[in-house]
Amino acid sequence: MLSFITAHVSVIALRFKEPDLERPYRAPWNVRIRGKPVPLTAVIGAIGTIAAWISVIILKPETRTVGVGWMVVGLIGYVVYRRRSGLDLTSHHRIGRPARLAEFRELVYRTALVPIFGADVDGAAIRSAAKLVGEGATVDAVYVIRVPAQLSLDQGLEREEAMARNVLEAARVSARRSGLKVRTSMIRTRNPGAALVDEALYRHSDVIYLGTNHAPISERALGPTASYLLARRPCRVVVETDARERRHEDGRPESPASADPGPGS
Repeated sequence: MLSFITAHVSVIALRFKEPDLERPYRAPWNVRIRGKPVPLTAVIGAIGTIAAWISVIILKPETRTVGVGWMVVGLIGYVVYRRRSGLDLTSHHRIGRPARLAEFRELVYRTALVPIFGADVDGAAIRSAAKLVGEGATVDAVYVIRVPAQLSLDQGLEREEAMARNVLEAARVSARRSGLKVRTSMIRTRNPGAALVDEALYRHSDVIYLGTNHAPISERALGPTASYLLARRPCRVVVETDARERRHEDGRPESPASADPGPGS
């Protein structure tokens, strides 16, 4: 209530102290006092809140005891803080902002590698990765096809390749609509983690953004691919997971996402 009283009184005081201050909004129903327009809304508000505060203090003993006591503690704390800071109690002081370190460099990713598993036809992972890179940066969308041990790397899996082409085309169209520069490719591998590390090194990627929401069950949460990337870290690695997929053995959910700062951090 005291804060509302202070607000109403401040509006009135500013009309006298700074009458020519630019005001995007002026309270209506003004009356002139000593040549200055004073809003009746602030006057009525101040009187009403003062009356309400007094009534509470009189009618509510517990509020009076706790509230007044708490205010006294706050005032004492204010005095102690000002004294320890070498300041008097009435003058105005502005705390300056800390200067930016001379060695500070803004973190901007020029390229991002986005592994795609399954049917991420809406390009959710690509759009999320695009938020990390700077304007004009390139996002490399790589569809990963895991080849079973009983097949050669270039044998079969025609249905998986057809799905990969469809997903990459949908991702390319979605990226163009969002104004993103996306390069798409497809890799067949027995070890997705190792293949993605090689891909990131070959493309000089600044960050790998791994979204596992559309991945197979074995790759969700911190699956083998995410674990491999976090262990090898060819660059910065960001792993986005679905909280519903990350659960302890007792059924408690874990945190929905994890990130690795990368080498040298």
